[in-house]
Amino acid sequence: MSVRVKGDVVGEVLGDRYRVITRSGTGPEDAFRAHDLVSDRPVTIVVLEDAEPDAVLDAARRVSHPALGALLDHGRTPHGDLFVVCEHVSGSDLRDVLIGNGALSPAQAVEIAAALCDGLAAAHRGGVVHGGIMPERVVITPGGSVKLLGLGIAALREDPRTARPHRIAGLRYLAPEQVAGAPVSPTTDVWAVGALLGELLTGRPPQQGAGSDLARRRMSEPLAPPSRCNSAVPRDLDRVVLRACALRPEDRFPSARDMGAALRRALVRSLPDAAPLSWLVDDVGGGIRLDAVDPEIFARSRTRVARRRPRRSPRRGAR
Repeated sequence: MSVRVKGDVVGEVLGDRYRVITRSGTGPEDAFRAHDLVSDRPVTIVVLEDAEPDAVLDAARRVSHPALGALLDHGRTPHGDLFVVCEHVSGSDLRDVLIGNGALSPAQAVEIAAALCDGLAAAHRGGVVHGGIMPERVVITPGGSVKLLGLGIAALREDPRTARPHRIAGLRYLAPEQVAGAPVSPTTDVWAVGALLGELLTGRPPQQGAGSDLARRRMSEPLAPPSRCNSAVPRDLDRVVLRACALRPEDRFPSARDMGAALRRALVRSLPDAAPLSWLVDDVGGGIRLDAVDPEIFARSRTRVARRRPRRSPRRGAR
């Protein structure tokens, strides 16, 4: 999905509530850091050009799980673009973790993948397929928990009216049926978690190549077992990755829950303990620097919101 960033969005209050502070510099989304003036908390806002809210977005708002970054709200900018308000999550995304550490220990990789499976199982029960899992959308928080971001947004970004081929940053993580243009399903997310697990175990992305060559290989060649690149990977994890990433959806784990159970069996049987995930986090700040905002402007913004909505309380669940 194409994103148009307008300079005058920074400093605006979107939806009479969200003060846009700065453009975010992390992840595949052209996003903004903002502050919710009603609930007094940081949020992340993604602005989408020519997109329309649909049933997937509404369903994603109803899904709740500790491993999923919450989708909180949506509205329109003054320019008419759709904006989506997401939970702000501090920490390090897996792209940064992989760049800084290379391959993770098998136990750390399994812990991350199992948490993703738990969150996706909740999403799939709610009728939502993520469809855009990649390292940049998985964050390890300073406390060592795992958060998958972008639930519901990936579907909007695949809208054929606005998608641009050179912006498909996640081609390496698309399942064979996605590359072929077929509809996504829960087993599409299973494939992506398997591919991400393989990368965490080896430090290498799933398959090499780019463009049409990578697309052709994705649809016809199974992924190599991780132990071929890293002899420390147990055979149990080879089997999990290869089943999750089978070319045909019907040959994969039937659900994210089943894949999570297989990962935990492997963890109990054969994997030694590893350092906690919190040790992988480099950037423990990540908060919005409100002291960088003009205090007078910020105060006026909050006063204006309070006057317009004197009886409005924060959304249920806001913190």
